[in-house]
Amino acid sequence: MLYNLTKQKIIARQPLTAGGFGGRLRGLMFRASFPAGCDALLLYPCRAVHTFFMRFSIDVLLLDKNLRVIGLYAPLPPGRCSACYSGAVCCVELPAGVIENSLTSAGDQLALIDSARSCSISASFEKNRRPQTK
Repeated sequence: MLYNLTKQKIIARQPLTAGGFGGRLRGLMFRASFPAGCDALLLYPCRAVHTFFMRFSIDVLLLDKNLRVIGLYAPLPPGRCSACYSGAVCCVELPAGVIENSLTSAGDQLALIDSARSCSISASFEKNRRPQTK
């Protein structure tokens, strides 16, 4: 589950992680809607997204390594690109309207609550948060 700690709102109950080059490349392209049973797509690592070859608008959150919102698009129509955020490590693609309904804004702190389908991105964030030892 993706939860907005700042606003105390659920953003997505069933996020799906698109890790690896192929999953991030395909994303939501050529689909008519989000995959069944999925209400968000987490792209990791990712600093920008596009909606080329998509048939519908999406909301987009760009998050830093601490899961803080550093950029957002509500909505991003088909055939467009987001800006590239140098501090972003993750993009969250959501159905259009979710950002407005959840009152999410830049600076909000999010939390990713582990589930079978989203634990890989959570583990990656935990790895990035730990100090490196030599």
